[in-house]
Amino acid sequence: MPQPLSHTIVRPSVRAMSKTIRTTDLRSHLDRYGPLAEVITVSADHRPHVVTSLVEIEGDHLTIVVGDRTAANLAERPDLCLTWAAPPTEEHILIVDGTAIDMSASSAAGDSAVGDSAAGDSAAGDSAAGDSAVVRVVVAPTSGIRHRRADAAGDGPSCVRLTDETD
Repeated sequence: MPQPLSHTIVRPSVRAMSKTIRTTDLRSHLDRYGPLAEVITVSADHRPHVVTSLVEIEGDHLTIVVGDRTAANLAERPDLCLTWAAPPTEEHILIVDGTAIDMSASSAAGDSAVGDSAAGDSAAGDSAAGDSAVVRVVVAPTSGIRHRRADAAGDGPSCVRLTDETD
């Protein structure tokens, strides 16, 4: 059975995008893009691991709920990327880089992580025996952009920093 998680991750973040964002800048974007995002982490063997989670804003941070494989990746490598598909009225996807700063076992019945199984394609949990952990992760957003979809019509900027839209 997986061990209960309850620890804080502290380490300097490597910022992949050029400008820091504030959660206040994200609020209007999440209203348009919705709460469902892809969560991208890196495994010990340097392979990408992609799952989905519902994202909430709490104070200056984002929260996500993930399974034990994603939590293990974040415990060792706390930098992550969140991506949202473009809504029908948008030509840009939303991409937010962040750092996991706290993780704890989640006991709320409504918490859900999607796509974090041993096979990588079902509900939360990574154990081959079917045991699973649902872990609440607090994320400090570090940067964000809206990136133009490859199939977007016409001309337009390929990349829009979120701070450019609110400065």
